[in-house]
Amino acid sequence: MFVVTFAYPHAADRPFDMQHFLDVHLPMGVALCRRHLGLIPEKIVIHGPLAGGDGAAPILGAASHCYFRTRTDAETFLRLFAVPEAAQKLIDDFPRYTSGPPQVLIGAVTELGDMPLLCDQAERRGLI
Repeated sequence: MFVVTFAYPHAADRPFDMQHFLDVHLPMGVALCRRHLGLIPEKIVIHGPLAGGDGAAPILGAASHCYFRTRTDAETFLRLFAVPEAAQKLIDDFPRYTSGPPQVLIGAVTELGDMPLLCDQAERRGLI
């Protein structure tokens, strides 16, 4: 599995509008992707605002993670921004929910779901 992450900036004077993002931007983006690329994500996970672990102010307004089965699909998804109609609609929507364009990241996903097994491995290897 591969993920494309959009990391949206935080600005104290312009909070991220999660409702607009969920109700307008995401449905529009996924539909544009399907229309122009014949592709949609397997799933999307959103979280935010994202703050430092020490209770500091948020450093990101939000992050959305779009999951795909293959790297090719993830890379194809990023080509949506090369489609003039789609790119313009998405860019025009940015000011309605965020203080600026997101940073875009792509990478492989490693999922660890069996935490008791992970603890057992640490004990067997003498890590704790």
